[in-house]
Amino acid sequence: MADETTVLSDEQVGTFARRFRSARPGDWSGVAMRELVRTWGWQPDDEGTTVRTRLPTGDARLHPAGAEHAHLSVPLARGDAAVTAQLERFRRAAAAVSAVLGPATVRGTYGVFGPPHSARPSWGSPYLRWRRPYPGDTVELSAGPNGPELVLHPTGPVEAWFLRGWPGDGVMCELAWTEQAYADGEAAHGHSFGGHEVPGVTPHEDWPAFERALGGWLTTVSAEQEALGLSLAPVIGGPGFGFDVLPGRDRLVIGGFIDSAVDAPALGWLSPDAVSDDPYGMGGPEWRLLGGPADAVDGDGLARVLVDTARACGLHGPRDLAIFDGKSARLPDKTNYWQTFFVLGLDHGR
Repeated sequence: MADETTVLSDEQVGTFARRFRSARPGDWSGVAMRELVRTWGWQPDDEGTTVRTRLPTGDARLHPAGAEHAHLSVPLARGDAAVTAQLERFRRAAAAVSAVLGPATVRGTYGVFGPPHSARPSWGSPYLRWRRPYPGDTVELSAGPNGPELVLHPTGPVEAWFLRGWPGDGVMCELAWTEQAYADGEAAHGHSFGGHEVPGVTPHEDWPAFERALGGWLTTVSAEQEALGLSLAPVIGGPGFGFDVLPGRDRLVIGGFIDSAVDAPALGWLSPDAVSDDPYGMGGPEWRLLGGPADAVDGDGLARVLVDTARACGLHGPRDLAIFDGKSARLPDKTNYWQTFFVLGLDHGR
């Protein structure tokens, strides 16, 4: 029986990443995938979905991806763990895979529904992908309920399935970007972002729908960004009201610019001098909202204050808001990027 806190070693994770990258499963059908895992000494069950691996972290799984293709997921950890431990597991696995495959080509989160190959952890659904248009395979590291999972799937069919199955409703790929390092990654490892498509943004029609989406996003954004090793601070605004979000492992902070005719303290906002260790310093936004640490953010409560403030400032609905890029992506070692937050359903301003 597996230990309650079993985690594969970095060497084992690297071995699976290398094995996945060198795999050639033919037409990616269930039959072909079962033949592939048998060459590794693994044994599919009679139904062909569970693959007995004898790993201490549990069996692998084969999942249908559309009508004609299948993909494989292998758990890299097993057992209950606090959110902080889950974040460390994910980042450690990401480093082990990157040491073998180079920098990931896509980073993001699946959103509220989570990945199709696993249950969504309560703290979020981050993923890293190492995609190759040719020979057409993608290795993915995603967060499972007990820890990170390594996934092998066909690049084109799975991306097309995501694109057409969830056309912009905010359940996948909440943030993603290209990076200058990809040019080196493509030369060294065959990775490429070329050909990758993501759904368009579907706006929320009313404040209640936007508030629900915003609350869910705020609840998990600190943990997800910590897992992915990045810092994105989206700036969101409209006439008379704007705010930006500073996610953090220890504390999430929101800074607000609010119409002077609105009673901000009555809505729940704090002045900067009431905030210890204010991350903005001098010259930042006029008002603050404080969230908890990454594992205890009251996203619904924060979203309620933000929507109440938008209404008080005279905004008629979420279509009056936009995301302004500015310097909202802080990736000091990268020069090229793009980002989008599908779940919020907001257009990107200038």
